[in-house]
Formats: sequence, structure tokens, C-alpha cells
Amino acid sequence: MAIAWDWLKQKNFRLNDPNLHPVVAQRGWEVVFEAWRKGIYVLITQGNRTFKEQEEIYAKGRRKNPDGSWTVVNKKEIVSNAKPGESYHNYGIALDFALYTPDGKQVTWDMNTDFNKNHKKDWMEVVQMFKARGFEWGGDWRSFKDYPHVQMTFGFSIAQLKAGKRPSRPAMVVQVPEPKITDKKKEEYMIPVAKADKIIALIQAKWKEKDEQIKQYQKMWQEENAKPDKCQQKLDEYHRAAEALRKDKKELGELADEVRKVSGRRAANN
Repeated sequence: MAIAWDWLKQKNFRLNDPNLHPVVAQRGWEVVFEAWRKGIYVLITQGNRTFKEQEEIYAKGRRKNPDGSWTVVNKKEIVSNAKPGESYHNYGIALDFALYTPDGKQVTWDMNTDFNKNHKKDWMEVVQMFKARGFEWGGDWRSFKDYPHVQMTFGFSIAQLKAGKRPSRPAMVVQVPEPKITDKKKEEYMIPVAKADKIIALIQAKWKEKDEQIKQYQKMWQEENAKPDKCQQKLDEYHRAAEALRKDKKELGELADEVRKVSGRRAANN
């Protein structure tokens, strides 16, 4: 079952952090939305990060010494070589991401998944979406590759940022993408073709049944009308019954056309 956009929006609340650069936030939402439309469910796991949070991450696999220096105690546990102030996260211009499994029950950092079955790795599809919007990818780094990491440096080095320089923040309101009404209708009401064919077959069977009943009433009307002592009441009754059945037939035909439309097929009279 596909993950609903409203649900995924709530999970990506980190993109709403006012400390995140608005351009980074906007481009991040665009990637999450584009991926969602392709059946890939992105979770932004980190956006803006405080210096304290950076130190906690840097401390993994290390021990801080009394003189402020650090000693590596477990190299396998190290997840970052950036001390506080040395990560673009600390300036609100970097993101980390992961992927949801299609049921939304698990988060994965597996770079080899192909949940949307298009014969492409989901992770790399997302990476290309970020790159197309001006992000750098940590997986391209020569040393200490950081595969979940993307950043938009705006041409600033860490040294410049530590010195107090900052990229300008345009006066803009971050717009969270929303599916168009037509997209919502397709998402909510689209019927698979195979299922639509079964429904249409049932409708057609009912249509033929109504048609046979009309023929029977027409025959009964003709027989009654041919009698010397024909009964007008019966003739009227047969006529009303046949007209009601014709109305039913018309509604069944319209219903079949509606099913065809929401399954992507053409209407029978087109």
C-alpha cells in the first residue's frame, strides 16, 4: 500500500525548522515530493544541528580528554569527523536522509533497494534528485564517504562560516508541495484495469438481463394489443415496466463508462 503524502509530510517536520536555510528547505521538500510521486519515500533524518548535538555525534567512538583533545577508542563507532562548527549542518545548509520501506513501518539506509520496481536503486535516484537541485553528496567525497549526507554550501567554506560569514537568506516562504487535485483523484479513485474489466463484465451481464426483460414486455404488449378485447390497463403496465428497464439500462451504461474512465480506458461511445 502506497504511503500517503500527508503522512510523509508529518514525518519530515525537520524541513520546517526555521534555522534551516530556506533554499535548502525548499529544495529538500521538492526532493521528498518528487521521490514520493515515484514511489520512493524519503525521510529527512537531520537538518540543522546545534554545536552541542555535533559534539555528541563526534564523540561516538571517541573519548574527550581533560585538555579538550579527543582519543579514538572504537574506530567502527565513528560516524563523523566533524567537530562542533565544522559541519555544514551547524549552519543549517545540510541534510541527512534515509528511506522508508513501502509500508512505512521501517527506516532503512540500504543503498541497494528498488522498492518502486523500476530497476534502479532508490537511493541513487534520490541522490540524483538532490544533485539536480544544487546539492553536493557525501558519497562523492574521496575520504570518509557520508552516503546519507547532502549539503548546499553556497560557495562558503567551513573556515569562512566559522569566521562568521553566512550565505544570504532570501525573503521567501518555504512552500510545501501538494498533489494537484487531478493527482489526488487518480491516487484515491484509480481502479486497476483487471479489476475494472471484472466490474464492467458484471455490469454488462446485468445490462443484457434488462434488455431481455424489455423484449419480454414488448412481446407481451404486442400480444395483448392484438387481442380483440385488449386491456388498456395491461398495455400501460407493460409500457411503464419497459420504460423503467430502459432507464436502468441507460444508468448501467453510464456506470460502465465511469469505470472505464477511472481505469484509464476509453468510454464505450468514444
